[in-house]
Amino acid sequence: MTVSEIDARLQKIWKEYNLDPEVKERGFVFAEPKRAELLITGINPSWRGNEQKENIHGPATVNLNPETWKERKGKTWDTYWGPIRNMLVDEAKQIDLINRMDYLDIFHFKEQNQKFLTESIIKKQRDGIDFLKEELNLTQHIIEENIRPKLILVKNKESWAYWGKIEGKVWMGYQFEHKRDFECGELCNIVGLQHSDERIAPEITDTSLKGTLVLFSNHINQYTKREKRPTAELLYNILDGMI
Repeated sequence: MTVSEIDARLQKIWKEYNLDPEVKERGFVFAEPKRAELLITGINPSWRGNEQKENIHGPATVNLNPETWKERKGKTWDTYWGPIRNMLVDEAKQIDLINRMDYLDIFHFKEQNQKFLTESIIKKQRDGIDFLKEELNLTQHIIEENIRPKLILVKNKESWAYWGKIEGKVWMGYQFEHKRDFECGELCNIVGLQHSDERIAPEITDTSLKGTLVLFSNHINQYTKREKRPTAELLYNILDGMI
């Protein structure tokens, strides 16, 4: 999908659904997708109160150039992107995965409160589920058609369900084969799509992600214990077939 096609699809979705007025005023965010070996996914872009209220698109981190991740401290350090940077770069072992990765939030609204999705969109918004299905349908097409990664790091347990990892929750509806457990998460292999009429993209009849590895981890921030964080060495070894 092209950037203009993604933008047009989001414009259409956001016109059709009655979102919270404040959230709608903030606008949506989407990253310009690129082909990448490693895809890291979050749930939705943050809203920190000092951003412009507008629709935004740009590189993987939108307004943060990945080159700035090479500086560990000072003004370039960020409490969200900093821990991600530490999972991509290990200077001592000469590992740098920044140029092999892409980042994607599976939803596009800006909000800081992680409970907002469940409490405000799913529980209180009459057509909230349909809105999320439309957004996630777009996301699935972007991953399938544009990114096609070898390894996906799902770095927030709340988002496991949207991949089809939680029993009884279909959403994108991937079918997984367990590969190995690590302290930082569970490594699985995508073997196909679930045979379910609840999948949000029934038009995708055969996934391009067969064989893609998925590391299901928990939410990772500056407070996450070291052993619970995927390391650059682990991701490097998985990507290059050493695990």
